[in-house]
Amino acid sequence: FDRSSANEYGPFDILYVDEAQDFFNQTDFEILDNLIQGGVAEGIWRFYGDLQNQISFGKVIDKDVFNFLLDCTGNNAVCSLTRNVRNTPEIVNYLEKICLVRIGETSVMGAGPDVHGVDYDKGLRLITGLDEHSMYGLIRPEELVILYPECLDDLSKKKLISTYKNRFRIFSVAEFRGLESSVVFLIGLDLNLNDCDIRDAVYCGVSRARGLCLIGGGKSALRNIHKMRANYEE
Repeated sequence: FDRSSANEYGPFDILYVDEAQDFFNQTDFEILDNLIQGGVAEGIWRFYGDLQNQISFGKVIDKDVFNFLLDCTGNNAVCSLTRNVRNTPEIVNYLEKICLVRIGETSVMGAGPDVHGVDYDKGLRLITGLDEHSMYGLIRPEELVILYPECLDDLSKKKLISTYKNRFRIFSVAEFRGLESSVVFLIGLDLNLNDCDIRDAVYCGVSRARGLCLIGGGKSALRNIHKMRANYEE
């Protein structure tokens, strides 16, 4: 939405905002304020977001905007949501171990495959059905999405996209936020990324998977991930 569409469609009686952490800046918050009857100060609304782990690339939280939102609740009503309804226990354990975050108790029952790294050739064989995953089985194209870090340089993005775009769905991690897929193939972590970029890509990318997540790049990608973990634990 922008200001013109807010005026065209709003104001609404109730406003629900997902990925709300990306709207805690003056420009976006003013648009939301215009979408709700009585504005944020007097309207009925719910904001859902992850302020620690899923702020979009290039976004910054304005503390004044966030504190104003808290004042509008009347009682600083911030509720923590602790149930993870998407990920298997193996994906939850991996994210907590590598990214050092707490993402809630999973409600998914049973075991799933571990998150693990594969070289690009092996990954391509798996996602094209030439090989079957030892635990997951045959990967079908319609249940797969390929993700890459938003912060890659343009040349790296073009190379990755050109490799897969004609056969599979491929998005940046940022483009796929809020969505999910049975299988995620996360690529590009072996390229020139800093620790913060790797952490964000791993957290947001791996957490999109409901059943299986593969990290393409093999030893170099895993080396970057474990280096990041070591730096966080120092």
